[in-house]
Amino acid sequence: MNISLDISLYPLTPEYKKPILDFIEALGSYKGIEMLMNPLSTQLYGDFDLVWGAVGKELIKAFGAEYTEIAVIKVVSVDVNG
Repeated sequence: MNISLDISLYPLTPEYKKPILDFIEALGSYKGIEMLMNPLSTQLYGDFDLVWGAVGKELIKAFGAEYTEIAVIKVVSVDVNG
């Protein structure tokens, strides 16, 4: 099953840009996931297990930081990008 996932990460720190860029870069390293970015969020498209697994692994890393982070996620049960 293919899905579409939209995620926004909000690190609660004055130096918020680097954690966001690191998170996006890490997600982009996964093969088999299509990724589109805009100023408000990042969209991932692909197999459910692959997309959800990548997001889970990278959120564990991000949430391990010394500051609080918020992630807002929307998931659609089809690949709306194609």
